[in-house]
Amino acid sequence: MFYGCYVSNLYWLDRGGPGVRRKLARANLDGSDVETLVTDNLFSPLHLALSADQQLIYWTDEYSHKVCQCQLLYIVCIKINNLI
Repeated sequence: MFYGCYVSNLYWLDRGGPGVRRKLARANLDGSDVETLVTDNLFSPLHLALSADQQLIYWTDEYSHKVCQCQLLYIVCIKINNLI
């Protein structure tokens, strides 16, 4: 989990499981307004980082060896680098 202090949200990666889809999500600090940001092409999401000044969130995918980013305002996600 990651707390985004500039927007007062909590961000997390859900690695999924039986009947649970992998996702990157956020919610208000009181648990309300849960929003799924990304579900596509998440094979084994692992690490999460937030760039407050650029309003970007980054995560790694252990299985596909990718570092990805998502713009927090527009929810546009791109692959930025292979890990291996």
